[in-house]
Amino acid sequence: MMIESYLKKDAYRVPKGWRTPGEMVRRQGLLIAAALWCGTVHAEPAVSLEFKYPEGRVIHEVTKKNNVTDAAGMRIVQFHQQEIERRVLSSEKNGVVLQLTYQRQLMTTESPLGSMSFDSSVDKAPPEDLSFTVLGLLVGQSFTVLLDENFQVSTVTGAERIAQTLKESLPKDLPKDAVEKVMASFTTAALKKLVSDKRQVLPNKAVVPGDTWSNSVDMALSSAGMMTTISDYTLRSLEEDGARQVAVIDYVIRAEMAPGNQLLSGFSVKGKGQTRFDVALGMFIGSEVNIEMSGEIQGMPMNVSSNVTVTNQLH
Repeated sequence: MMIESYLKKDAYRVPKGWRTPGEMVRRQGLLIAAALWCGTVHAEPAVSLEFKYPEGRVIHEVTKKNNVTDAAGMRIVQFHQQEIERRVLSSEKNGVVLQLTYQRQLMTTESPLGSMSFDSSVDKAPPEDLSFTVLGLLVGQSFTVLLDENFQVSTVTGAERIAQTLKESLPKDLPKDAVEKVMASFTTAALKKLVSDKRQVLPNKAVVPGDTWSNSVDMALSSAGMMTTISDYTLRSLEEDGARQVAVIDYVIRAEMAPGNQLLSGFSVKGKGQTRFDVALGMFIGSEVNIEMSGEIQGMPMNVSSNVTVTNQLH
């Protein structure tokens, strides 16, 4: 019907008061130009996404991970919830001191071999399994981080103490390589990365919706060499949440293994996620990412689907 109406003779009739079709075209052109000009004037200004660390601030962070692993004809379903308190001990022009304390640890595992669960807020002791034992020992452990004037991680204090506590408390009959894998998660470098990863998400300049930026992070995998994770970010929108402005950031991630990696042959890591950043508070308030990992580990096919959500609240 719309096409037919334009084909009618009346569709070309010059409005009353306009002398010629040419005048009609010129006036319409002026209206379009005015609309474009107005659109330019009212375009959203660029916004800087920067962390803020007022002294005394306490953030309660809850991370929930759901993993489904298919390997060797078995399916393992695991859920892990970790709660961390981030406290700003001091905030000055030359740096910021943060204290991170491990709080509630909750994990459930289901597989053809059976199921196990542990909730540090309820259970007095974890099951006799290495992963659950480590979680139980983590509760109450803390470390401090010094950020420089650019909010980059300068030093980490307390990693050695956590590692020593774990080492002394783990069963004495554990294989040496199992103990080393546990310790690898609590080295100074590993805890530094725990804080640095959040800084990597934000752009280093002011942005407007539609702007993109990228970064890459190298990670040393135990017995598997180096892996490089590449993340591409897009500022999707700036939303009003009451009196607050929230930046919504979409991102995609992928990983590349170092050449010649024999342990993770043809392993693929891909994911998509979204995070929300409170501009006024200068902090992340929530995020969610879905990651798919597939390939072979020492010739054994494996597929892992992972969903991770993080929420942050001021306390």
